[in-house]
Amino acid sequence: MVIRIDKHSNIPLYAQLKDALVAGIRAGRLGADGRIPSEIEICDMTLLSRPTVRQAVAELVAEGVLVKVKGKGTYLAERPESIELKGFNGFQFSVLASDSQETREFRSIDRIEGESDELDRIFGQMPLSTDKAYARMTWVIQEKDAPYAHCVSYVPLWMFPNLIDDLRLGRRMLDITANKYAFLPTRTHLRLEVRSASPEESESLDIARGQAVIVATSDLSSRSGNLCEHVVAVLRSDRCAIVQDAGRN
Repeated sequence: MVIRIDKHSNIPLYAQLKDALVAGIRAGRLGADGRIPSEIEICDMTLLSRPTVRQAVAELVAEGVLVKVKGKGTYLAERPESIELKGFNGFQFSVLASDSQETREFRSIDRIEGESDELDRIFGQMPLSTDKAYARMTWVIQEKDAPYAHCVSYVPLWMFPNLIDDLRLGRRMLDITANKYAFLPTRTHLRLEVRSASPEESESLDIARGQAVIVATSDLSSRSGNLCEHVVAVLRSDRCAIVQDAGRN
């Protein structure tokens, strides 16, 4: 197989090689038996230097595309079993819309106040005489002991002033939300985007830094018209499949 590299391009040689290797893998021209050519073999195919080839291969290993087996060579990484998120919507990762928190292990439950300009912008004007802080909850969702979603939820404390203590004490959501019907989410605005994972997200999801992730941002509004929760769920793009079924009358 010949891998063509444009040595006059402004694109770095190692980056061109990475793209070419990925394209060859997807097309079945490389790694059909699970193994890709050695670095020396790739040098012969491309007429590139060993350091350039090594950098391209090393980055694909870091990104989880390839895996090196000592003494044997470089192989395609096994793709994790896909998790289907069916009926995906903006309530999927909400704290307030959840019936139960018993199965959710929070990594942190914090009070956020001061330097919260971005949250103030998201939530808008709050009552002047009430607590202007927010509750911030973070948790990771796992399946078969492997993480696939890193979630962060923000709730204004003027709506749920005891939320932090209630969650830390493990109180039931039924009790936490009792008599709070005006502030419970009934509508949601969901936004999906693909971007690179932050260092915190990469560590939490056990992926390479900068790996592509799916970000689901939900703004949940109550029947009183107030924005009651802002949720950011970061999903592993190599493990999650968003599934929607729809009919047409």
